[in-house]
Amino acid sequence: MVAPAFWTLGVWVELLKPHVLWARGETLYEALTNVFSYLCSVPVSLVLWSMHYLCFDDSQRAEYFADLCGAETSGTDAFVSMLTQLLHRRDLEMAMHAIVVKKEPGDVLGNLANRARTRSSDEIARAITAAAEEESSLDETHPPTGLRIRLLRSRPARFPKLRLESRENTDIDEELSAAAPPIDRALRLRYRTEVLGQ
Repeated sequence: MVAPAFWTLGVWVELLKPHVLWARGETLYEALTNVFSYLCSVPVSLVLWSMHYLCFDDSQRAEYFADLCGAETSGTDAFVSMLTQLLHRRDLEMAMHAIVVKKEPGDVLGNLANRARTRSSDEIARAITAAAEEESSLDETHPPTGLRIRLLRSRPARFPKLRLESRENTDIDEELSAAAPPIDRALRLRYRTEVLGQ
């Protein structure tokens, strides 16, 4: 229902909004027609813009709800621990730099996992404190991670409904390992082209 509404409003904006208000060689009548068409396109554009931002708001609400569902399944502590990993966004860039530029042995994902394992509690605490100061923005599909953590912590703690045995974890790791090489190649290529300009 939403997608057709966006498409229809977008078409109306394209039909109503002239590319130029007054092109060289146009008569006064043609220029006034362009101005009138532009004025007619303004309210349609405002409706389209408002719907766009309302969809962002819905997306953020959905993300909060997904967090609650995740905490219900895995437990609050485990889910907050997962969200905390998202606070260290620069780790991926540092891992790519280490592999591509410094030529360290291994792969990007392995380097990233090692950084996560060796991260100190002080680093984690600083990242959570900084994230708690982030403010929500209406033009983002996801709310700030700090707010997501704060919301989960403000609710009664949930205990895991699902626990994996060590063997099950090993099986999952083995299954995912097949996807690691192509992901590693894609990350290296992206870093070379977007960051190094090669």
